[in-house]
Amino acid sequence: MKNTASLTEQSKNIIDTTDKIYLYGGIQYDVDSSTLKQTVMAYHHNNEIKDFVSDDVTRGGSWQYLPGTEKEVNTIDSLGQQKKYAVFSKSGNVATEESIKALSGNASPVVLHIATHGFFFPDPKTDTIKNKFASANVFRQSDNSLFRSGLLFAGANNAWTGKQIAGIDDGILTAYEVSNLYLPNTKLVVLSACETGLGDIEGNEGVYGLQRAFKIAGVENLIMSLWKVPDLETGEFMQLFYKNIFDKQSITDAFYNAQAIMKNKYRNEPFKWAAWILVR
Repeated sequence: MKNTASLTEQSKNIIDTTDKIYLYGGIQYDVDSSTLKQTVMAYHHNNEIKDFVSDDVTRGGSWQYLPGTEKEVNTIDSLGQQKKYAVFSKSGNVATEESIKALSGNASPVVLHIATHGFFFPDPKTDTIKNKFASANVFRQSDNSLFRSGLLFAGANNAWTGKQIAGIDDGILTAYEVSNLYLPNTKLVVLSACETGLGDIEGNEGVYGLQRAFKIAGVENLIMSLWKVPDLETGEFMQLFYKNIFDKQSITDAFYNAQAIMKNKYRNEPFKWAAWILVR
């Protein structure tokens, strides 16, 4: 039997139809400089959160487009629209770092869903494994885990491959930058891993870096993955979770009910569902 306190807590964590829900997915990491500058122009007159990376950073490798993330956010958007929820989606070259930073303050949405690549470099003092992006020195060598973890947004491959675009953010949102956001209205952030997204981070500390950053920013609840998860089952889990949310289940119930269905369906394949955690 639930007591009054638990019922009150549940009602606080129900997402209402008037609550703003922002979805990021289907992000284009390869965007030419002129298109990117034109896209972010509207944000720069009022952007007080500065980019963390120095202009002379050299990086290696690049990030591939994640088609599964586009399908994921489109499905969630459709489910929300059917139930008359206030859902807003950003994809392609408009899913910029500037657009995320513009949500800081009173504009912060109740739900922020980010389906993208994530990265984390292990502590340089203890790392004995050569990372595939070993030339990303500014991230790799930092003593602060908030500088060694982050999320990728539109145009990120320009800076990551050494083609820094002057005058705009580089599309690489570090956990440090996340910690400088102010998200007072945000009840829930979902960091959705797809293929080589956040789930491909080596070790739990990378997740901890982003977790700590969003908590500092004021987020109440976080859903994230501790390891790599399959693209198909990620979309399946998210669809179940948001269906529950749009049916007015609390965040907690929506998460555990979705996970229970996945567990029963894939009982002998825990890697398809057990990676997801809810941090409150």
